[in-house]
Amino acid sequence: MPKWTKEQELAINTEGSNIIISAGAGSGKTAVLTERVITKLKNGTHINELLILTFTNNAAAEMKERIKKAISKIPELSEEMNLIESASITTFDAYVLSLVKKYHYYLNLDAGLSIIDSSIIKLEKQKIIDQIFASKYQENNQNFINFVTKYCIKNDKILRKKILSLDSSLDLIINKEEYISNYIENYYSEDNLNSLFKSYESLILNKVNSIKNSLENMGYEIEEKAYQKFYTVLSPLIKSTSYDEIRSSINFTIPRLPNGSTEKAKYYKTQISEISESIKELCYYNKEALLNNLKSTKNDASIIIEIIKELHQKTENYKGIKIKTVPTIERKGLAAASSSFFATLRCAIGKYDVVHVHAEGPALFCGILKLFHKRV
Repeated sequence: MPKWTKEQELAINTEGSNIIISAGAGSGKTAVLTERVITKLKNGTHINELLILTFTNNAAAEMKERIKKAISKIPELSEEMNLIESASITTFDAYVLSLVKKYHYYLNLDAGLSIIDSSIIKLEKQKIIDQIFASKYQENNQNFINFVTKYCIKNDKILRKKILSLDSSLDLIINKEEYISNYIENYYSEDNLNSLFKSYESLILNKVNSIKNSLENMGYEIEEKAYQKFYTVLSPLIKSTSYDEIRSSINFTIPRLPNGSTEKAKYYKTQISEISESIKELCYYNKEALLNNLKSTKNDASIIIEIIKELHQKTENYKGIKIKTVPTIERKGLAAASSSFFATLRCAIGKYDVVHVHAEGPALFCGILKLFHKRV
């Protein structure tokens, strides 16, 4: 018989109240829970009167096997072997699904419902976008055909893939439907276009500042006379404070370094040359031309948004089930926490009567649901 620690004995024998056990990996959680079950069976409880839930199918199978093995060693519990196959030793998801199936008539749901897998949704989206494209070809939608012709060479597979990828990115937005419905109006508004230009201008001004810093650093590596040659050429640019001023001062030839210059001086000159060339490329068009080029994408963007809207609507109502997606920070240690938080937030502000939380991590946010008076 195992030698239990004081804490393990408390976990095995405590009765009469709700208890929470916090234990790390390898601390004997499964063994303790198995012993707790056996203790209850010895005290007159039957195995099919207990509800034992885990997070994975493997953990549930292991738990059932361990309990079977423990029962087989105790002759007075032999009758429990006949009951264990009907016992509720399963995952949270499977147990909740069994309840919904059992009482489906109260919920006005089909008894044959099942838990949908993300891979199924992905395949369904691919089928739906194929249907959308086929429908538009059949309609001989000229705007759509012109759009495909512009961006595709042999076929439209890459275009479909890009739109699916864009749709997946938009799934990270909580109010996706509202966002895509207002996207064209908001993005192509004069205020937003001017804001985008300001951001573009700031990007270029940062590059100008980098040239200024490289010039100052180079000044420590060359003689004053040589430095003045560089400063004279670059001065109009580094004093520029707007896009138009930068455009009018970018056409220059950078002087040569004196013979015998240090490696650092050569490095800073290379930096200045490379950044200057990138600024020339960025400032090729005047402001009006840049904004007109941006406005010219409105028709194409409208077609993409129209396809995504239709894809979203058809996917969201897959087989009568509304599927909701939430933002996720795709970084190690943040993905689960961020998706759990945003899912909780959506449930809290949404019109849901009951919220099922099926893991320890998401359960940390149950307090938010309680604040919104949700049944959890």
